[in-house]
Amino acid sequence: MKKINKYIVLFVVGFAPIFGGLKAQESEVVKEEASSEAVFTNLELNEEELIAKAMEHNSQIKMQTLELKATKSLRATAFELPKTEITAQYGHYDGPDNNLAFEISQTLPFPTLFWAKAQQMKAGSQTAELRLEIQKNEIRQAVRILYEELRHKLQQIHYKDRLNAVYIHYHKLVAERYKLGEATKQELTICKIKKNKTFFDGQKLLLEIKDLYRKLGLLCGLKAFNIPVAKTLEARSFELQEFSEPMSENLKVKLLNSQINELRAEKNVSLSEQLPDITLGYQNGSAVGVHTIAGKDFVYDINDRLSSFSLGVSIPLNIFSSRAKVKATKLKVQAKEIAISQADKEVQADYQKLMDKYVKDKYHYEHYRFEALPEAEELLKLAEESYKLGETSYLEYVQALETVDDIRETYINYSLELNLSIINIYALFNK
Repeated sequence: MKKINKYIVLFVVGFAPIFGGLKAQESEVVKEEASSEAVFTNLELNEEELIAKAMEHNSQIKMQTLELKATKSLRATAFELPKTEITAQYGHYDGPDNNLAFEISQTLPFPTLFWAKAQQMKAGSQTAELRLEIQKNEIRQAVRILYEELRHKLQQIHYKDRLNAVYIHYHKLVAERYKLGEATKQELTICKIKKNKTFFDGQKLLLEIKDLYRKLGLLCGLKAFNIPVAKTLEARSFELQEFSEPMSENLKVKLLNSQINELRAEKNVSLSEQLPDITLGYQNGSAVGVHTIAGKDFVYDINDRLSSFSLGVSIPLNIFSSRAKVKATKLKVQAKEIAISQADKEVQADYQKLMDKYVKDKYHYEHYRFEALPEAEELLKLAEESYKLGETSYLEYVQALETVDDIRETYINYSLELNLSIINIYALFNK
């Protein structure tokens, strides 16, 4: 990482030439190189560590997790009973004497309603779990994309630094040759323009790197960190056999299936609500006064109690509204089934599109990684040697440098495209 930090510092400290000229740029680069470590934090996190941080600190995941917990906590309400009714009565309700009575009654829904509600709550929890998994998959994909873009930007600025160092060196040589009359004003001007352009390209890259770090930090709940930088960009590992059954792992399809289960459970609840409720009751009261039993008179006071039990049935009369709910739910299920069919086609199309892009990107990456890039490095070496020996003009040497820079840029772009294709394929199936 120290080596890469030095590359970046060559550009960070280079704002001085804007105000003080190119000579100041070169001196500042040398002066500040030793203090480059002050720009960066010591915290270094790789991709998986950043994903773990995002899963722990990301606000969207926290929200979905709380919603899932709330949904699961409601599962206990499936066995909720109506309130128990207790009534008391005192006074002249059964004659001239005061009487005291009380009654306890409890309405019980038809037993199948409890089972239907339990299934509805269970389906709701599964849907909430899938929404959380979708959110995690999206965050994981976003972290990987930003990490990959940042990794390639750092490699890009590494190449820009090398090119800038070459332009700085040869600007000195051309300036000396110009003083001796061995180089033209045109050569000196071209060298200066190229050096400035490379420098400001590096400044632009630094701003892009800073923005990527900021976005990645917000996603992961971090303020300051670095990522490890490899010497050479490599393609991500990719196992094609992991996608033998692409539709079975797609979260979008799973969510639609879960929503269908939830709707079917809702329909069963509506059907169970059409069944009669059962009411159980217990009554206990007094009958103060004289009562004739078997031809004999007996005097009852308030402590002499009479009790009874009652059993009732509540028959719902809103049959038509319940049927309307069931019909509406069936239509919603049909709509979801159509959505699943469409989602299957879309996922299959996305998968095929990504696979085609992966094959194309892999071909380009391998060509530049193993053929064009080594040839570019060899071209740069030959151009430097030829220019030192006076066998090549400065304009030819600059042309060679630009060719090498173009090849490096193209290699970085194809490497990024390949890795993004792999990330998107894995994300399509929650991997």
